[in-house]
Amino acid sequence: MKVEKIHDKKISVFVTILDLKERNIDIFEFYPQSSKVQALFLDILEEAYLQQGFETENSQLFIETKPIPSHGLYISVTKFDNEEELEEDYSSGYIIHKVEELFFNSTQKNVRHELVFSYPNIESIEPCVKFLSSYCFENTSLYQLGEKYILTLVLSNVYNQRTYSKITAFLTEYGIQEFFSIAYVDEHGKTLLGNKAIEGLKKYFYFPYENKKS
Repeated sequence: MKVEKIHDKKISVFVTILDLKERNIDIFEFYPQSSKVQALFLDILEEAYLQQGFETENSQLFIETKPIPSHGLYISVTKFDNEEELEEDYSSGYIIHKVEELFFNSTQKNVRHELVFSYPNIESIEPCVKFLSSYCFENTSLYQLGEKYILTLVLSNVYNQRTYSKITAFLTEYGIQEFFSIAYVDEHGKTLLGNKAIEGLKKYFYFPYENKKS
């Protein structure tokens, strides 16, 4: 899919018929409540960030769709803080009040709870390491993607949604929750610590201090 930036607060995206078929989405049954449509929106926001630097964190989104029979679907996304900012008649589309809720609604339907957070440098991750050490994860990995350090976490199934939310809230204090898929980061990023990144980070941060004390 190709993302076009209209202005700082609006993008348009053309999704082809092939893209929709691959996701098993009917062009004339495009409902925002559908988990398949929500997953598509997350991919659109990911591409918008990667291609155009279009940030949606802490913004509400106004979505308009226009089907082009036999070709695909045009989708426009406008971010805003309050409805007075919208240039369009917002009765012609629908509003997503929190991108974070869209992400959570999509991930909670999966067996695995995945989290992806970015940090400007390795040191920014240190406050999170001790906190995360008290939880069990199926996988934790650390990547470098551009100038960012990306920490990916796959939470064990033994935890409920409340625990997922607690971990997300804590990590948000120190990093930025990203909407990349872990598969995307694994393909495009440079792996620094694979599989058991939390254990590796504990050694990186705390072993040097312990050696100094002894």
